[in-house]
Amino acid sequence: MSFKVEYASQRKEVWAWYYRAWRRELWKFHLTVFAGVSGLVAFLIMDNEGPTLPKMLLALACGLVSVGWMPAIPMLMFKPQLRSVEIDQDGISTAIDGQSARRSWSEIQSIAQEDGYIVMLGHKGSAFLIPPRAFHDSDEQQRFLSFALDALGESLARAS
Repeated sequence: MSFKVEYASQRKEVWAWYYRAWRRELWKFHLTVFAGVSGLVAFLIMDNEGPTLPKMLLALACGLVSVGWMPAIPMLMFKPQLRSVEIDQDGISTAIDGQSARRSWSEIQSIAQEDGYIVMLGHKGSAFLIPPRAFHDSDEQQRFLSFALDALGESLARAS
């Protein structure tokens, strides 16, 4: 058995999801990277004079740049073309603009419904954001979600 949906993503949807993820948990990672890079740069450029304003500003700027590119990546990789997502017992197949890929359920960290979207989050931070408009009605969306959750649960049980 499998379920297949087709939809075109919108850049604002990807941005809204990234912002929600940032508010929920991603800010901790960004703060850690900022502090680590700023601290490392400050340590590397310090000399006998000790900290000076230009050196501290340079270290902080490096920290900001190291974090600033992170939300830009999903925006740069965004593809507005029609995409298809098909799920079955073995995983997720996706196709967009002539390119296709397959992921097994073991590569998926979680599946949830957030603000009407089905979000399938990969272990490496990538995500499938499936909007409500991809489904004919809410019943079809719930069947898709239930099937995905069951398949992920079975995959996790096999891995244990």
